[in-house]
Amino acid sequence: RDRAPEGPAELLLRELAAGNVRPALSRLSTGTPIDQGTVDSELRLRLLSWRLMGRQDFGDRIELSYQGARSDWPDDERRPLWIRVARPTPGAPWRIVEFSAVY
Repeated sequence: RDRAPEGPAELLLRELAAGNVRPALSRLSTGTPIDQGTVDSELRLRLLSWRLMGRQDFGDRIELSYQGARSDWPDDERRPLWIRVARPTPGAPWRIVEFSAVY
C-alpha cells in the first residue's frame, strides 16, 4: 500500500510524544481550532507509543486508527486515537484534517 498518507500522522504522533503539543496541534489543517481539552489532555498524558490498527481509504481522504499508550496509564493499557488525512487535489501533499483521542 501507499504509505505516503501515513507520513503526516506519524510526524504528528512523534511530535506529541516529544511533548511538542501546542506547535504540533497548531499546524493541523482542521479548519477549526483544536479543543483546549484535547491540548490539556495531550500535555498531561504524554503519548509514549502507538500502533496503527486500521486504515480506511476513501480516495483523497484516509482515516487512520491507532492504539496508543500514555504516561500515567498501566503498562498494558492502550486507547484509540484517530487521524484523518486528506489532500485537496490528486498529487497534492497529504494534510491532517482531523485528530481525536480517548483519554
